[in-house]
Amino acid sequence: MANRRAPANKRKPKKDDAAPKSKLTSLKLKGPWHEAIAVALGCIGLLTLLALVSFDPRDASLNASGTGAAHNWIGPAGAYWADLLLQAMGVGSYALGLGFFFAGWRALTGKRIRPGLRELSGTLLLIVALGAFFHLLLAGQPRPYPPGGVLGAVLAGILVDHFAQVGSFVLSGALVLISLALTADGVLAGLGWRGVDVLVHLGSRLHVAWVLLRERRRRIQEVRASEAAAAPPPATHWTLGDLET
Repeated sequence: MANRRAPANKRKPKKDDAAPKSKLTSLKLKGPWHEAIAVALGCIGLLTLLALVSFDPRDASLNASGTGAAHNWIGPAGAYWADLLLQAMGVGSYALGLGFFFAGWRALTGKRIRPGLRELSGTLLLIVALGAFFHLLLAGQPRPYPPGGVLGAVLAGILVDHFAQVGSFVLSGALVLISLALTADGVLAGLGWRGVDVLVHLGSRLHVAWVLLRERRRRIQEVRASEAAAAPPPATHWTLGDLET
């Protein structure tokens, strides 16, 4: 009896092997399209981030007439693209560039490329909330573009009118966390309170470093201005000096 049951047990794995092959072939059919879309979205995200990082107000753009070659790393197209994003969304524009990378990763892993209502609303809220937060954080500092863009300035103004400065910081930070929770599943649970604390400390350190760098530049400019003021004025005429006769 034991010898007759043995062949039946050997045949079962052969039938089960057919199912994974069909799944693999279905994934291979979707692979080239998803990979092409992933490369395109990743390229758009990389170009957007590089254009934002290398933004120079001296370049020709929608609201400035520059001369000479563009200083932007992506050329004139990058200068126009970065100026449009920064004027409209400010620092939140970086979230848009990262969003393209996230969409490219979803396409590469074979997931749904088109964002759902929850993900789309979370991404839009993240852009506006980041703009409002940085508009409050960098208020009063001279910059070639509004820190939060037009959208961030509008939201920050509404928050300040109703909740004052401290309440606006709390609410804008909460909106950033809510948008992250809507955009990526379990991102807050993955970070945990320890991760949030690390991000807060990192943000405070970056802000302190930025303030110190700005103060150092101001002192260097003051020293140069004082040296230029102490230097003797240039002579309007020249002589050979006093010659003994």
